[in-house]
Amino acid sequence: MMRKRVSYEAAFWAMFLTGTTLFIVDRFTTNVWTRQSFATAAYTTGSDRFALKEGPWTVKAYDIIARVSGRYTMSALNALFFSMMKTSHQYLTESAAVCRYIDFSDETASLRIHARIGISLCVVTIVHVWSILFPVFLSKYSVQIIGGTLSFPLSERKPAHFVDADAAKRMISMQCDDVYRLVLMSFLLGPLMVHSVKKMAADYRLGIRLHQFIMLMYFIDIVRRHTHPHAWVLNVPVFFLWLVDYAWGLVRRGYVRVDVEAVHIGPEYVALFWRHPAQRAAPPAGEPGIGDIVHLHHGEGRRHTFRCDTAERKHPFTSLARRSNRGRYTWTKPGYEYDLEFRVHGATNTLEHVPPVPASTLPTEAARWDRCVIVRTYTAKHSLTRTFRTRRTLDVWGAFPTGAVTHIVRSGAPVLLVAGGSGCGYLLDALHDLAHHAPRLDARAAAGAPRPRARLLCVLTTHDVHLVRWWSVVLADFVAHNRLPASREVRVRLALTGGGAAAAAAAPLEFRWGSVQRGRIDLGAAAAEFGGGG
Repeated sequence: MMRKRVSYEAAFWAMFLTGTTLFIVDRFTTNVWTRQSFATAAYTTGSDRFALKEGPWTVKAYDIIARVSGRYTMSALNALFFSMMKTSHQYLTESAAVCRYIDFSDETASLRIHARIGISLCVVTIVHVWSILFPVFLSKYSVQIIGGTLSFPLSERKPAHFVDADAAKRMISMQCDDVYRLVLMSFLLGPLMVHSVKKMAADYRLGIRLHQFIMLMYFIDIVRRHTHPHAWVLNVPVFFLWLVDYAWGLVRRGYVRVDVEAVHIGPEYVALFWRHPAQRAAPPAGEPGIGDIVHLHHGEGRRHTFRCDTAERKHPFTSLARRSNRGRYTWTKPGYEYDLEFRVHGATNTLEHVPPVPASTLPTEAARWDRCVIVRTYTAKHSLTRTFRTRRTLDVWGAFPTGAVTHIVRSGAPVLLVAGGSGCGYLLDALHDLAHHAPRLDARAAAGAPRPRARLLCVLTTHDVHLVRWWSVVLADFVAHNRLPASREVRVRLALTGGGAAAAAAAPLEFRWGSVQRGRIDLGAAAAEFGGGG
């Protein structure tokens, strides 16, 4: 019986919300770790009081908001760092002991956590810096700005007898640092943050740099103030852990420079093949998973790793792995020219047989590569992928397993896999993996109670007719050299959505496991038809 596991997202939220709540409640109750406990005879760090500030409800609201938001921002900032420690997260997903209790199958959980905590941190911080003006806006307090003295590390100290909320004079006193933080945080976490998120969708390189600039400015602003001693202990170490995690990720299973061979699929797509060094060819589990992630970059060499990653981020791609099937490789690299005609019989619309690569070439041709990625190349001046069509060497990081896909495909449950364009790599990899594990999967199915064959439907949708042609060649080559498990029913559907050359194709083109069709595919109908035995 399979152990019921807790999802990673649920476990993260349980720990974060519990820890943050206790941290905030402590400020109003026991307050076992006061700011004054950090002070020395020569250096003061502010002080905490239990009683709320005197004055109308707006003053008390300001006091409560300052306490709650101060504790929350420290906890949330650490959570943001933890959610972006990708190397450590990868180790957790590969740990059998951790995976026994935690389910990491939702690979977007970290990004979702990061977004939600990030939004809450922006809102809470903006309320934090503006809350001091609540009495001015709502209780008709006056406001004045009083300068102080600069203190280590970069903080303004209060002059003698300074009171931020004076109930007797109905006066709010702010320092120059308060005004600076109010303007800075409003700009950073308001328009600039929104712009960076939108920019990541249009120009990721610029957007992510803006995002990281905001993070760095926010971190510096929190730790520079002498009244934030808790941040020195709680946030500074986690920031450096994040840097270590990042640097560790550059070294762990990367970086490595490899010779690549490019097969030009068409004007927009290229398939890159290379042989990974033996010590980096497979994840720690001992064999490649389905669609393992590799990161590619055309850097200048090992000594430029950090510089290149700063100027131009490496790009992640799902890869195909070479696997051995009864002593033979599951996929050769068929010769291909994208200007060949789309070979179909005019009357029946069935794909012509593509002659397989001669058996005599299998050991040498297949041994030249063990990783492949399909890349859509762009022609923009600063596009990283533009150079992939002509490069003969690339810098590679990885491979990093995507364990969820591998587990689902091998589980025997009915599965619908969908990919668009360059994402088709993991669909091919799923077929290779099934062929590689065919004897074991059939034996496992035979050992259990009789049941219908497990069903797997792979759907590729693309506007590019050249990619459809290449797929047809590759699938024909795959069929010629491999046997899928008898316990699996596998079909492939290709949807050609583009116009132009694609419009010349006739109505649906029959293929061994499914069909090629023009126009968009109704995924719901396809899944229902396949699940119902159609």
